[in-house]
Amino acid sequence: MGKISRALDRAARTDDTRAAGRPETGRTGQHPVTAGATVSPPAGGPDRPRPQRAVLSAGQWDPRLSRAMTETGPVVESLRTLRTRILHPADGRVPRSVLITSASPGEGKSFLCAGLGIILAQGVDHYSLMVDCDLRRPALHKMFGLTADMGLSNFLRDGQPLASLLMPTGVDALSLLPAGPPPVNPSELLGSESMIRLVDELEGRYDDRVI
Repeated sequence: MGKISRALDRAARTDDTRAAGRPETGRTGQHPVTAGATVSPPAGGPDRPRPQRAVLSAGQWDPRLSRAMTETGPVVESLRTLRTRILHPADGRVPRSVLITSASPGEGKSFLCAGLGIILAQGVDHYSLMVDCDLRRPALHKMFGLTADMGLSNFLRDGQPLASLLMPTGVDALSLLPAGPPPVNPSELLGSESMIRLVDELEGRYDDRVI
């Protein structure tokens, strides 16, 4: 994460310098969207994103994420290296799920998860599903300009159908299960049998999906 954080800081300073010297037009910070793009019904199951010919718009992306994923630089290269190590491990066993965590808040978990999800979904043979398990301070939905009125907490607490909670991100083959509204008992929900069943179900449902 240190390399990614430093690369983001350098990119931000470069953009500030450009903005001070001359205005840039035609850049809104929003993910590009193809005119007339529509969300097609999922293929192969109610919770599976379907590849689109067009790029779907999820909303106003976080400027750091938009900049990092649309420009060639150390951030994207680091994420591609990480993708290679995940999909082609030394022991040959490709993981079905990856947990991203850290010791303290504000260390870049949400950014790393968003960037890795995008890079994984850009592969020819893989889908990617991101699950925001930070039920106290959810942030992953903000990376893609989405709302988190419903999400994981509704599934764990109320038994809301999973298919109704998944959201498109604006990237083909990439979807998000947001955290949802913060509950009063986040630790208990994350340690519940429902959470264990959810992970098992997501890992076992499709062979070409990385969670």
